[in-house]
Amino acid sequence: EEEENELGELPNVKGKPILRIAPFPSGALHLGNAKTFLLNAIYAEKYKGKLILVMDDTIGSIEKPIEKEAYKLIIEALKWLKIKYDKKVIYKSDRLEIYYKYAEELIKRDKAYVCHCSADELREMRVQGKECACRQFPVDIQMKRWKDMFEAREGEATLRIKTDMKHPNPAFRDRVLFKISEREHPRVGKKYSVWPTLEMSWSIDDHLLRITHIIRGNDLMIESDMEKYIWDIFKWKEIEIIHTGFVRIEGTEAKISKSKAREDVKSGKFIGWDDPRTWSIQSLERRGIRAESIREFVKEIGLNKQDITVPIDSLYAINR
Repeated sequence: EEEENELGELPNVKGKPILRIAPFPSGALHLGNAKTFLLNAIYAEKYKGKLILVMDDTIGSIEKPIEKEAYKLIIEALKWLKIKYDKKVIYKSDRLEIYYKYAEELIKRDKAYVCHCSADELREMRVQGKECACRQFPVDIQMKRWKDMFEAREGEATLRIKTDMKHPNPAFRDRVLFKISEREHPRVGKKYSVWPTLEMSWSIDDHLLRITHIIRGNDLMIESDMEKYIWDIFKWKEIEIIHTGFVRIEGTEAKISKSKAREDVKSGKFIGWDDPRTWSIQSLERRGIRAESIREFVKEIGLNKQDITVPIDSLYAINR
């Protein structure tokens, strides 16, 4: 029985939906990233809705730093894939003051606290379900400790959200909302040292940008739960979140990884981001794969709930 290659309906669509794509600029987009972004784009087209491009360029980590050239590589790839998004590109690195405002609101509501415990200490308390001593200070002292964070050194303090320390999932207990980083940012330099985590920035932006539907990977389940938790604190309307499974591409020479490809491009092992071994969108174009073929490939996969394996030959067959 042959299935028609059309995506199913999005749940709870009322009017024209607003979706967003959020690339992290640590390198060029690869086939795995493109799948999620294309799903968002195709659904926005299907319902004549709006698609917003947000560069998810909070500071990142030492292992996955932001690369200046990645901004351009991402825009190039989206253009080649014919992904139509709103003209105004939003950069999270321009929105730090907005995140600070809501951080202070959480502190005022006694929902967040500044913690000076080490990662190891907190990990132990999470496992035991015990509250940190830093959590007990009153709001006025927490606010002072928050202000002091902007003068502190990396690793000395974090802002954490207050959750139930007996929550069934230890990872959900008092998660970090802000951390200190002294690294230089490609766009804003060293203007900021206090940076939000993914769930903090997204809980605010998804509300302010009036996003109606979020399509993201199963690996972000805990972040989705935290977003909902923050929306509930502010009594904001909950947004429809659809999780999709990981797609492993079978038949590629190696695991498709942006981090690994970045290392090999920087070391000179690969000739650049359009080296076929990176599996970047630029490399697929160089291989002779058409943008329409990738779009059709993504439609065939659809909103898979479970992790699946798809042979790369499927893409080649569509391309032929």
